[in-house]
Amino acid sequence: MAARRLAVAWRAMWIIPLPRLLPASLALTLPALFLLASPVLLLRASPARAAVYDEFEVHGTDLAAPGEWAVDQHLNYGLRGRRKGDFPDALAPNRGLSATTEIARGMAPWWETALYLPMALDAAGQFHPGGAKLRNLFVLAGRGEATSFGLLTEFRALSSRYMPSSFGWEIRPILSHAAGRWTAVATLGFSGGFTGRNPTLLTPALRLDYRLAEDWTLGAEHYADLGPLERPERPGRQAHQAFAVVEHEWRGATLVLGLGHGLTPASDRWVAKLRLGLGF
Repeated sequence: MAARRLAVAWRAMWIIPLPRLLPASLALTLPALFLLASPVLLLRASPARAAVYDEFEVHGTDLAAPGEWAVDQHLNYGLRGRRKGDFPDALAPNRGLSATTEIARGMAPWWETALYLPMALDAAGQFHPGGAKLRNLFVLAGRGEATSFGLLTEFRALSSRYMPSSFGWEIRPILSHAAGRWTAVATLGFSGGFTGRNPTLLTPALRLDYRLAEDWTLGAEHYADLGPLERPERPGRQAHQAFAVVEHEWRGATLVLGLGHGLTPASDRWVAKLRLGLGF
């Protein structure tokens, strides 16, 4: 059944005219990424985890300039989500509101660091402080060029409502490529906990942007949680969330609005996101 679904997806990739509309260098990456992911999607393992209570953002290799500060406010709302969390103390995504403040600073032309302060309201209106996360983003090669490579690292100290382990980590390689008005970003996340028996989770994410004008951008994003790295979950039990996104820049401020739809039973059916950013 999984192999049949992958075959249908492969055919659909070429029936839908999107690859024909892209510059050749970007169009060729779509089937390549599909082929890289196919062996993983055919494997099986324990349940995957998805999160309304995390930031839906695909980080590229654009950094704050050295000495520059940026503050982003992330808001996610589970319009129609799962009514049960992924582990015993986890918050249920349905009608849940996540609010995360991100404070970032450019440390060097190739390095940006940021502090995240998450909090949430559940469906009953109860407030849940989340803890803190420290993120570092490095540009390893190709800074300022059409193709660039980066690495994101994250240290997490979160409450038991956010993850089963008190302390966790994430490592995420980044590949970004720009061609004309188009920009594609692919990331492959690995995350886990420092305490308890927590498997390393595999969480890839993709982003495709088209710049309509100098201050308007349309985008499509895909977030996946494939489950443990050792034995990823079968496709029907993986979490896959696809977002349509619009971004507007105005006088140093950035507004991002997105609507996400779950593609599998393990995903939240509808999720809305908002990000307001200020640089100074």
